[in-house]
Amino acid sequence: MEWTEDPEVVEALDRFMKESRNNLKDLLDTLHPYSNNFPTVVNALVFGGIGQLVISYNEAREEANDPLQSLGIGIESVTRNPRFQVLINGLVDQKVGSVLEGQE
Repeated sequence: MEWTEDPEVVEALDRFMKESRNNLKDLLDTLHPYSNNFPTVVNALVFGGIGQLVISYNEAREEANDPLQSLGIGIESVTRNPRFQVLINGLVDQKVGSVLEGQE
């Protein structure tokens, strides 16, 4: 069985995403003035990854999507988040650079 087929996992995920929303928002709102001081990776993961995922997930749940649909919507929104795209682009550039260095 896949984790997505286990009702206990799906329920635990849904509960976590719903219950963490307000606390995470408070934390991110408090951290936001300092966000430019964080390394790019931390900024992207905290704000563009975790924050975006939880916010988008809960918005999708409010629109009557089920937990797995909401997770998919949340993940898709993370991939479109500009902060997260900077992280991914940086990782791709690093990989391409290391491959090119290996060919020299």
